[in-house]
Amino acid sequence: MPRNSKADESMLNRATSKGGSLRTTIPAFIVSSYGLKEGGKIRWVLENGKIVVEPQHPEK
Repeated sequence: MPRNSKADESMLNRATSKGGSLRTTIPAFIVSSYGLKEGGKIRWVLENGKIVVEPQHPEK
């Protein structure tokens, strides 16, 4: 998939009317590629000036 296609972009929306957090949607091709499920967790990391999102898989 091309790096700058519409499929890999998401809008940021306010999570609540009072807080400073933003909310986004994970594109479907990422969800299926990594087997993400509703209620699952992801980890946000700042790394060398980039935002890295890591799926957190439950312990087996």
